Amino acid sequence: MATSSTSSSSSSESQDSEASVSPVQLPPTPPPTSTAILKSPSESKSSSSKAPYWSCSEELLPSAAFYGPLDAKNPLLASCEKEIRELLSFMKKKKALATSEEQKHEFHRRCATTLFNIWTKYAPRLPSDYYNEKLLKVGDSLCQIKEYKLALLQCYGRYLHQFTTDVDEHKEDVNQFKNVFFPKGFGDETAGLTFHALSGKNICHYELVCENDANLQNKESVRQCLHILSSLRLIMQVALPQEHLCWIIFNGTIYIYTICRKLMVIGQASKAVEYLLWASICMESSVPLLSIRYLTWRATLYTAVCQCHYDCQASIHGEAFARRALAKIDELRRLELMSSSKSQEDSRRHYREATIKMAVMIFKRGVFESRRKNKAVFRPKIRINLKEAQSMIWPRTVTERLLDELFDSTSARFLAVLEALADSSRRVLQTGPLVTDEVELRDVVSELFMAGKELLIISNVGANGKLDFPKTGNLLEHVIERKNVISLRAAVKFAKLAFTYEEWGLFESLAAQLVRFLQKQESPELKKAEKDLILLLAVEPLINLKKNKGLIFPLENDKQGQSVHIYLKHIACHESCVRSCGYSEDIFSLAAILHFCVCVPSKWVYLLWQISEVIHCYQLEDLDIVMVAEITLRLSEILESLGSSKRKFRKSADSSAKKGPEEFPGTPKGIPEVLPILKRAPVEQLFYAYELLDKAIAAMNWNCMLSTLSDGSSVLDHCYVKDSHDIDGVTYKPISANSFIMDLHLELIHAQHRVAVVLLDQLQELTVINKIKKNKLSKASYLMQKALLLFEKNTACTTLQNLLMEAYALIEKIEAEQNALYSYQKCLESSKAKKSRLPPPPILLARTHCSVTLKPAPFFSDTKVSWYCILGCKAEGSCGKVRLNNNHLPNSGEAIPADGRSTFEVKGLETNERYVFAIAAYSSSGKLIGDAVGETTKPILIYPPLSAVTARMYLTQVAYQIGNYKLAKKVFSPVWDYFVASPLQDEQSVISLSNIMTITQRRLHLNILAETSSILLYLFLRNIFVISDITIKEENLFCDNIKGNEIFPAQQIVFMLSFMSLSQKDHIPCPLRLLKAYGVVHLMSRVTLFLTSAQIARLMECENVLVALELSNYLNDSNYALQAVTQCYGLLAPIIYHNIVLVPVIQVGASSSSKPTAAAHVGTVASRRVSRVVFGGDKLPEEKQQWCQN
Repeated sequence: MATSSTSSSSSSESQDSEASVSPVQLPPTPPPTSTAILKSPSESKSSSSKAPYWSCSEELLPSAAFYGPLDAKNPLLASCEKEIRELLSFMKKKKALATSEEQKHEFHRRCATTLFNIWTKYAPRLPSDYYNEKLLKVGDSLCQIKEYKLALLQCYGRYLHQFTTDVDEHKEDVNQFKNVFFPKGFGDETAGLTFHALSGKNICHYELVCENDANLQNKESVRQCLHILSSLRLIMQVALPQEHLCWIIFNGTIYIYTICRKLMVIGQASKAVEYLLWASICMESSVPLLSIRYLTWRATLYTAVCQCHYDCQASIHGEAFARRALAKIDELRRLELMSSSKSQEDSRRHYREATIKMAVMIFKRGVFESRRKNKAVFRPKIRINLKEAQSMIWPRTVTERLLDELFDSTSARFLAVLEALADSSRRVLQTGPLVTDEVELRDVVSELFMAGKELLIISNVGANGKLDFPKTGNLLEHVIERKNVISLRAAVKFAKLAFTYEEWGLFESLAAQLVRFLQKQESPELKKAEKDLILLLAVEPLINLKKNKGLIFPLENDKQGQSVHIYLKHIACHESCVRSCGYSEDIFSLAAILHFCVCVPSKWVYLLWQISEVIHCYQLEDLDIVMVAEITLRLSEILESLGSSKRKFRKSADSSAKKGPEEFPGTPKGIPEVLPILKRAPVEQLFYAYELLDKAIAAMNWNCMLSTLSDGSSVLDHCYVKDSHDIDGVTYKPISANSFIMDLHLELIHAQHRVAVVLLDQLQELTVINKIKKNKLSKASYLMQKALLLFEKNTACTTLQNLLMEAYALIEKIEAEQNALYSYQKCLESSKAKKSRLPPPPILLARTHCSVTLKPAPFFSDTKVSWYCILGCKAEGSCGKVRLNNNHLPNSGEAIPADGRSTFEVKGLETNERYVFAIAAYSSSGKLIGDAVGETTKPILIYPPLSAVTARMYLTQVAYQIGNYKLAKKVFSPVWDYFVASPLQDEQSVISLSNIMTITQRRLHLNILAETSSILLYLFLRNIFVISDITIKEENLFCDNIKGNEIFPAQQIVFMLSFMSLSQKDHIPCPLRLLKAYGVVHLMSRVTLFLTSAQIARLMECENVLVALELSNYLNDSNYALQAVTQCYGLLAPIIYHNIVLVPVIQVGASSSSKPTAAAHVGTVASRRVSRVVFGGDKLPEEKQQWCQN
């Protein structure tokens, strides 16, 4: 039997296909067995779901400070109980009334402050035993109303704060752990409280992780879950030798299983397996837990371990562990038979369930391994004809005979078939046969489908020849009761597996009958299964283009043979199903639209539009944010071209979208002949594009928030600083990493501003500015687009230049701010903390569109710091300092322990606003240290980091389009130095007549390229051509143009040669000395022209274009490589045409022709043309080849 977490694609059928059902939530909910969570010995033995807690009688309690004995009449006790009772009552009543984010924050802040004040007030007065017990009781009450953060910080955290905070529970140092948390041993009365607090802390921590990231999409969330598992394992390791602490072991296995199941669903089985294995061994090692009562839970853990091995493609370990577990179960059965107790029906059910689970895990590998081809035997096995075998009587194949040997009921055999076919690495829509070269294993898959189909027909086909299913019970229950019937959910999963393995005939016939049966059901879960099958039926024609049916015959009782389109048409009209599940008809007709758009290529715009609608309607942005952004950019570009036809756009906008309804003949019913977006007015189309981009940006922000790590990597914008310690001289290095998502984010913003400037009459510029707020990069992008629009309207040149200069100033200001913050962070990390009166500014760890994460900076004072509190406000006014009453931001104003590991996450902040923060430090008695708030941070922009380098690239392009060539070169120059290494002094390019024999190939910083996104690299590549075009225009270096001073008469060369023969070697200029040294008198006899400044400019420009060629090859883009070679050839064309002999020209041609792209042909032609001029032919003599290489 498989575990309850195989893959996200099969989670809906987990009750039928899996060996166990996991707890719905963390304990105190009982596990899915006949046992409840164990209690500590001092607790009630009942099956109450409350978490264990320690209690003591009032007679044994010591005296309270100032008020005498601690009894019911003690005013101190009565006051404390009253305040806690009133607070809990207030929280239960008011929590549901807090609906808005502001109300929720105010509610949490008020409760946290009140509870903090209660503990600070009564902690020094109450006896420690009573105070500690009260802490845990209140923590349990807070957990019951799901106030996990408050329970963690102010209850369980406070209790554990009495121990040293230096111990790291994530490290497996058992002795240190014992010495810190159990200095008096496990027999002490406080040991139970400590175990309770440690477990409660881990539970609350896990619940907070899931609350912030339900699907564990953030790497930080996974890391925290692993830390929680390590802590639980350490607690169990300490408690394992003590039999009276078996309740800690049992509860710990439940916690571990719950967390590991979540990790398995997201594909982290390799990290979960060690903890599940530990939980299984602990259940075996604890004597009180070896009873039959816990056998079902042990089998669940065994199954989870096996499934982890299978998910990790280590099937041999999965089968070995299943056989070991089966032996342990049999050992327990023999021990029970030896005892005097008689076997009861419950015991038989427990043994049967556990045995079936392990047998299924063994069958999962054994059915394939037994059929692998033996390489030592050369005689091939005789394969049976599977199509002929389907008409025979059961058992027909080796697989069916193995099923008969291992399992005694139809339900158990069908369960084994499902688990053998299940593969966590496959998704439903990732269709295809088993990926293997062994034909025998593919035969096993076909035999499993044959067996599953036959079992389904035998057990569930009624007298009318149609499938029928029981109304209650899942497959596991049928297996335990030995029923020869299969549940509906298991049949649905079997149909999906047939789709995945491309058994189309079986899938269509089975899905058709299942849909008919599901239409009569009212359960929301079954309605969802119905919609899943409908979508798969609709998508099948798109995947199965060759109309294959597969090896397995369809169900014989499927006589109607209805087509996919009939089902789609029938379902589209079934409004009751749509309403019951909350789906729109668009999502059910999407598959039909896919088929229609594939058949009619001109309809792809409609497909793009429909996919965009479905994505945003059903919030599918979490699946693939890159896909969402790309679809939005393409669709908005089309809408842009339609809404503002007078503007010039890139040709990527689909021209078919501009055509009329006559272009859409033969449109199927239900699909409009004219696209709704084409019917709209131009302004409406632009507004729709603006809204689409706004949704995509919001989705991008949300994705950034889920993926942001609190390690300081999401703090700075992508900028660069000078690095003078490099071996190549002064270079630039990035202060933060550049990513594809970062540049895609900025591209979306750039596109939205391009639409916004066209809609200024309707949107009002103030609306756009209020949306941008204090985001300088976003404002710079807006100013670029505004300048471009005004340029197209022939606005005055001064206004355009002012807009561009303002955008450039904003980019430079951002770079300066980020460099200053980078230097401050570096200084803070390198310098040692000094004693001071007030806490230093907190350290920024991460920022998103609505939150920031900070941690207290190292702080030493005369008074020990026990608590920190974060305060913050908007950065407004000239003062810009944080006050003690600035506690109204979400999650601010709440105290956290000063343990050196805690962080602050302030949420609910305004996007594109700037905030400042400060830390307030408190002593254990609640007194404010330094009598003031700490130092204030620099203003922090509430937005994910973007790339200032990418913004420079956009500004370069806009300046070039407007004609401000000076600004374009000025903006581009630092980026050139950032990517391209400057040549050393002895490798300088052709810059004067003293060095004309060679050119220097400039080198790209490969380490920079490897860390840069493809978006930025392509922008840099395009801008190389932009700057090259500017240079050609400014210096008049066109291919058909020769300046007057570029041609020298031959007499000047004769004079130079005679001068060379008369002069001494030490006084001859460098180029002539080289000519004489290499003995190229034959070469110079053919020279008619010599190098001039204009020719030097052409060669230097070739050097720059060769960088573009190198980058094109790095990006594997043959189109840009061809453009670079063509550009070089255009620059060299006049030199070649006039037979000007220059070795650098040969070098340029050789560099162009040596590149492994289609553009090399152009470079080869240019190189041969020069060779003909210099040496009189295409082939060079051997000595001349060596000379050119030198």
